[in-house]
Amino acid sequence: MTIIPSILKKCLFISGCFLSLSAFGQFNNVWSLGYYTNGESDLFTPFKMVFEEDSLRFESIDSQVEFGLETITHSDSDGNVVFYSNGTSLYNSAGNIMEGGLGLCLSNQQVIIDLFCTNGFNADKCNFVIPQDQSVFHLYHSNVTAFDGPQGSEALTDTLFSTTFDMSLNQGLGAVIEKRMIVLTDSIVAGTLSVLPIGQTNDFWLVYASRDFKIKSFLISNSTIIQSNQLELTCPWSNFRARPHTLFSPDGSTFVIGNQSGCVAVYDFNSGDGSFNLKFEIPFWSVVPNEGFLGLSISPNSNYLYVNNPKELYQLDISDNIPSSPLLIDTFDGFLDFFPTQFHNSQLGPNGKIYISTISSSRYFHTIGEPDKFGMACNFEQHSVELPAYNRATPYLFFDLSVTSNTNEITFDTEEVVAFPNPATNRIYIDIKENLSKNYTFDILSLSGQVVLADRPLISNSIDVSLIHNGLYILRIKENSEVLKSTKITVFK
Repeated sequence: MTIIPSILKKCLFISGCFLSLSAFGQFNNVWSLGYYTNGESDLFTPFKMVFEEDSLRFESIDSQVEFGLETITHSDSDGNVVFYSNGTSLYNSAGNIMEGGLGLCLSNQQVIIDLFCTNGFNADKCNFVIPQDQSVFHLYHSNVTAFDGPQGSEALTDTLFSTTFDMSLNQGLGAVIEKRMIVLTDSIVAGTLSVLPIGQTNDFWLVYASRDFKIKSFLISNSTIIQSNQLELTCPWSNFRARPHTLFSPDGSTFVIGNQSGCVAVYDFNSGDGSFNLKFEIPFWSVVPNEGFLGLSISPNSNYLYVNNPKELYQLDISDNIPSSPLLIDTFDGFLDFFPTQFHNSQLGPNGKIYISTISSSRYFHTIGEPDKFGMACNFEQHSVELPAYNRATPYLFFDLSVTSNTNEITFDTEEVVAFPNPATNRIYIDIKENLSKNYTFDILSLSGQVVLADRPLISNSIDVSLIHNGLYILRIKENSEVLKSTKITVFK
């Protein structure tokens, strides 16, 4: 009988807040879920969901790791965990605090410390990890502030920090080498960060919604903003408490933002310059009143958008510029696990299925078994995965996106071609490590494959980039139209 008050406390907290969970992994075959170990019950404990070839396997996490609503798990290709983060601390593979890994979440507002910085970060899509190389990683993490808005107390991300850590230190247990470095400041709607990696590089586009109803994109390389773009929303949301959700398609070509107090808007995204082109927008169509918009996910083939509120799941064909009518896939069947297991956040898993958590804590996931298929053939099953302990949401993952662009076909020869200074402002110099013919030319391409400069002679091993806009580019060295070497360059003025 002593378990019931804990369940009530934890589930009511989730039901009364607009928060959820996010996560990241370079290989996403391990999801960390659950709560923190508090000794009350085995029903509330962190655990791992491991994706195997044709099945799921669950393992307990017996360590210091405390998960609030943010879990970040990085595993190697064999499924071995390398490190964890809950958005407020960094943990090594043994589950112990990494050297320098405490104190990531700081605030002079006690309400923020209590709500966001205790037992793990408590907001979704506010923190993520990007690898710099095989051992060095950047944790991008948010500072959240509270203020009084038109609908009452609201949370806002006003600063994005970067903390860098090296997993080759301390015999593979890692250590922080740079902490809480400011990347950008803005009025970011909490939980709307979406990330698109760029090809084979460690650069990425960061996109979010700002409180002044704009979508903003930033090209970031090693914690430095290289390029930016923004778009005024034509369909703003009216309820700031029911914040919008954002999402990239698996192929990286489509960006979606949706909110029940506004609309669902679908954009073509240009990864070369970070610009958006509106394909269509639809005022939110749900007939269920006052059910805040909660879930977005896109099928592996990038053709179907799945949208859910607590009681309904819809499918929308986004493969064309002409929107189809949202198709109702199913409604909540009333199943209880102490509380109703209504639909919450959703996430595409590494096995091609979409997993939907429940709005109150439960021991179940709903699943869309074949999301690439139209209509009822998508095989939606409610409470189809039983978990070993209570869980609140699904991870948010982005690094496994199957982004396809011309840059994926290029092999970077960073050891054979050195471009300096890099970043460059006006002129960049080229050092080629082998004895090539002096009659060679060069091309400069954007990351989306657009040719910026073509077949220019390479004179005195230097290139004038003064007329090229800020951004990341591909430099190709050619001889007789044959590409010999390629490397990445950055123009930043």
